[in-house]
Amino acid sequence: MTDDLLFLDGGGTASELIRARDWSTSPLGAPKGWPQSLRSVVGLMLSSNFPMFVAWGPELGFLYNDAYSPILGGKHPAALGNRFQDIWSEIWPDILPLIETAMAGQASYRENLPLTMRRNGYDEQTYFTFSYSPVRDETGAVAGMFCSAIETTAHVAAETALAEREQELQALTDNLPVLLSYVDADRRYRFMNRPYETWFPHPRSALLGRRVADVIGAEAYALVAPHIDRALAGQTAAFEQLLPYKEGGHRHVEVEYVPRFGDTGQVLGFYAMVLDVTARKTAEAALRESDARFRLMADHAPVKMWVTDPSGHCTYLNARWYEYTGQTPGAGEGFGWLDCVHPEDRPIAEAAFLEANAEQRNYQIDFRVRRADGVYRWCLDTAAARFTEAGDYLGYIGSVVDIDDRKTAAQALERRVAEQTAERNRVWEMSRDLFAIIGFDGRMKAINPAWETTLGHDTAELLAMDISQQVHPDDHPAVEAMMQTLLRGEAISRFEDRLLHADGSWRWISWTLVPEGEVFYAVGRDVTAEREAAAELEQAQEALRQSQKMEAMGQLTGGVAHDFNNLLTPIVGSLDMLQRQGLGGQREQRLIAGALQSADRARTLVQRLLAFARRQPLQSTAVDVSRLVAGMAELVASTSGPQVRLVVEAPEGLPAALADPNQLEMALLNLGVNARDAMPGGGTLTISVALEQADAVPAGAAHRPPLRPGAYIRLTVADTGVGMDEATRRRAIEPFFSTKGIGKGTGLGLSMVHGLASQLGGALTLDSAPGQGTSVALWLPLSAAPAQGAVAGVSRASMPRSRGVALLVDDEDLVRASTADMLAEFGYRVVEAASAEAALALVAEGLDPDLLVTDHLMPGMTGADLVRALRAAAPALPALIVSGYAEVEGLPADLPRLTKPFRSAELAASLASLVPAEPG
Repeated sequence: MTDDLLFLDGGGTASELIRARDWSTSPLGAPKGWPQSLRSVVGLMLSSNFPMFVAWGPELGFLYNDAYSPILGGKHPAALGNRFQDIWSEIWPDILPLIETAMAGQASYRENLPLTMRRNGYDEQTYFTFSYSPVRDETGAVAGMFCSAIETTAHVAAETALAEREQELQALTDNLPVLLSYVDADRRYRFMNRPYETWFPHPRSALLGRRVADVIGAEAYALVAPHIDRALAGQTAAFEQLLPYKEGGHRHVEVEYVPRFGDTGQVLGFYAMVLDVTARKTAEAALRESDARFRLMADHAPVKMWVTDPSGHCTYLNARWYEYTGQTPGAGEGFGWLDCVHPEDRPIAEAAFLEANAEQRNYQIDFRVRRADGVYRWCLDTAAARFTEAGDYLGYIGSVVDIDDRKTAAQALERRVAEQTAERNRVWEMSRDLFAIIGFDGRMKAINPAWETTLGHDTAELLAMDISQQVHPDDHPAVEAMMQTLLRGEAISRFEDRLLHADGSWRWISWTLVPEGEVFYAVGRDVTAEREAAAELEQAQEALRQSQKMEAMGQLTGGVAHDFNNLLTPIVGSLDMLQRQGLGGQREQRLIAGALQSADRARTLVQRLLAFARRQPLQSTAVDVSRLVAGMAELVASTSGPQVRLVVEAPEGLPAALADPNQLEMALLNLGVNARDAMPGGGTLTISVALEQADAVPAGAAHRPPLRPGAYIRLTVADTGVGMDEATRRRAIEPFFSTKGIGKGTGLGLSMVHGLASQLGGALTLDSAPGQGTSVALWLPLSAAPAQGAVAGVSRASMPRSRGVALLVDDEDLVRASTADMLAEFGYRVVEAASAEAALALVAEGLDPDLLVTDHLMPGMTGADLVRALRAAAPALPALIVSGYAEVEGLPADLPRLTKPFRSAELAASLASLVPAEPG
């Protein structure tokens, strides 16, 4: 050992480990190179019997003494010299604030930190309190931290046990029938049980810590103060006291104060036990007065009263008895009272009295008593057996009350009850509601005739049935729960289930049920019609909710599609120009063709979004739908494949429908593709056209169109495929909803068709079920004009060639630039404007355009307004509206328009209808 390692001497096992460790890979380096500040702290730590550790340097290399190693458990001795964070990673978030504080130059500590230590071969939950202090190097900078630890496991356990004992004591005393509290030597409440809250208008939490005088009041305290002095002097004090009660008045209590002594005999306080004896005191006072009060009461009572001894002999009859019967005072004592009982009732009255007296029980009987005028009247004789506190029988105290008028009234009531019973029976027989008395065994004891008319079974058949056999299987769990409720004695005001009718149908019954002993009473009403009406209402409300949802989605997708059209216009136009000009080699042209194909697919997708949103520009005209279907049959058949058999039912001579033929062809093709995909193993695809009345479809049918009554052309595409369940059918027309899997469909086919039908003023209906195929029908309004023939297209050769001036107006820079290139290619000199106002300013400055090409919806003035303004000075000015979608507001029907995005040929075709081509 060299002199520079003397600081490791006396460090026990830890110092030996430090000497033996290979420090070449440690963040601390070899001990010979440790600074003096670190050496001093390590020397102090190794010589201490308390757990300590040092964390030094940027990586907080970890050093500890022997007393700390048990805290590490299985991490010892490998932890020596390693990074502190790696050693205590599991509690690093908890101790990081302490470490940061220490490394910032301030001391800190963490009290009762839980640690799991392995002791005697077992994991044990322990607690430690750690103190962290900064350690500075020779320059005065904080280079590490020093921590000392004290195990507080026993302290935490003691506090926990104390809290548990206090909780147990509180729980025990809270249920005692006495007020129990502890008052300290300063005469403050330190503990009290729950009964105190029934005495004082404050919770215990507000009373604890307060002086006795403040809690019970100055008046009561003045009376108990001497007893408190005695208890605090070390003597038990017992006394009676009147204490104020929170509900008013005072209560009589018995109080005992028991002093509590400390270890050295000093008085720490006293326990107070308070017993409410108000009821007992009241009873004692009442008992003392009872005899006198009874004599006074009996002598002046308006009823006849009597008393007997244990043998049954009457020892007292009050004045009312003798006044009523006319007997001589005292003649009724013994069994003389029987002389006034009607001869027919005497044997019964005497026997009943003697039997009750022998059994020492209360009794009651009515018999006729002779009045002083000789008339016998019905009287009620009631007696209560008397006993001593020891349980010895004393005899009876009784009263006799004239009930003759009541008896007469009762007899009249019995007659009335009989009449009402007859009336009730008539209600039972005539009511349309179901009345029944049913046992808890499921058997009906009695039913009224309404059961026969409601369920179609005769009464005998119904009574022989177990009613559970008539209940719909799906309702059995609810019926069982209902029976359990009745068995608990609870009535049920409304319960509904289905009962089987003799014809096999189910009838909804709404019940009111009341249990009574071994049976329950049931009143039921047939609510089948109300249920069906409610179901129809719910269906209508669901349709309204669906309509509102689709409208909101349509507004969103319509706006998105409009922005996509503006984005696609320069893309499509630029790619079209590059392709037509043949720029680049074969590879470049192939890439251009692929990009243009993708752009066209995007345009188709946008058109479907616009169709769903009912915002695509429609060129509605009179269409012979049968002729259109016949012309599409070959294309649909080739698209469907050889496994699908195509059946076309398109009769001639049907009225023309008002529709856009191009959009209708796209819709028919989409429906054909959907039908093909629904028949992966092949099947039959049927396309039919018919003249239908919308109001001829039954109400409530799944395929009833939401249209005004009248005639429509119905175009139906039906398949024999897998069909849809109810959940799929409800979402089928939502945009982007598809069951074809990722990458196999856009989910816009049906939504586009639905949007097209709605925009045309028609409707789409969908009828489908799993395993039964799908039928989609477009209901198209009739056209007032006859169907027209096909319109010839415009060839490339007919593109206009001009040297005129084209005024191009669009607020989208890229769209304007792409369109300008196309117009320049046609030979126009193009003048651009970013708004209608800018275009008017150019004309006002002398520009004389030969052609106007303008966007419609722009900030400020619209394209239609610009056309009207320029044509006011130049009525023959050719004008073309270029629009992202059918913003028809403010657009004259005869104003030509072109939908974005478009190719050069499409722009040329639109201009050809406005400007004749120059010869040559």
